[in-house]
Amino acid sequence: MFNKKITTTSYTFATLALCIFMSFVPHLHAQQLEIHSSSDQAIQEVRTGMELLGHETNKFHTHMVKAHELDPNLLIANFFLGMNPDAEKEEAMEYVQLIKSYEGELSAGEKVFAEMASHFGEEDYEVGIQLKELADLYPEDGVVQQFVGMAFNLFKRPKEAIPYLKRAYELAELPGSANILGYTYLQIGDTEQAQKYFEAYMETTSGHHNAYDSMGDFYMATKNYKAAAESFEKAAELHPEGTHHTEKAEKAREMMK
Repeated sequence: MFNKKITTTSYTFATLALCIFMSFVPHLHAQQLEIHSSSDQAIQEVRTGMELLGHETNKFHTHMVKAHELDPNLLIANFFLGMNPDAEKEEAMEYVQLIKSYEGELSAGEKVFAEMASHFGEEDYEVGIQLKELADLYPEDGVVQQFVGMAFNLFKRPKEAIPYLKRAYELAELPGSANILGYTYLQIGDTEQAQKYFEAYMETTSGHHNAYDSMGDFYMATKNYKAAAESFEKAAELHPEGTHHTEKAEKAREMMK
């Protein structure tokens, strides 16, 4: 941890100081990510949106847009809007620029988000350091733990994602936690654990259309195309406006031939 060498004479004092410091560390951890905004409603929109990560992507995005409309300087909302993979680069950079130019008060967690945003577009940036720092700051915040796990997944580091996703699953009854764990285990080839969490997702969401879609993806990955088609068709029945369910069902039917 320390770059400087500790001499023999100073070792006892340094050790004592470190022990005293470490005794206060738990008190430095906040229970929940602190968000600064001129609008309490905007903060609620962000929190509600983050709880939908891995479950209702469209609704998650809608909440972040609403939060930005209520407070254009809300750093966390701008972070998610800037990192949106569906956004055009110019649009994304507008949100990132808002983060870089923000001069208001920031919590420890917001500073980490701002640091990550400042490196947007840099291919060699090691984001894992900031992600772990964020998780360490809020060990009791299931939403933050879930975000960290999802971020590691996005950077194709599923094994590193699992501890954070499991922590989120234990801490909070978030609808997406089991779903994300299912996909994560699927990435590393552990189909037994993947099925366990996809089934848990189905149970906790009372058969939400996205749960059927996820089960369909699981069955496709395990080459059970008949079950996959049936799952996608059920998802389409529950969510007719989601045309991708029907398209996936048709692909599964084709694989059966």
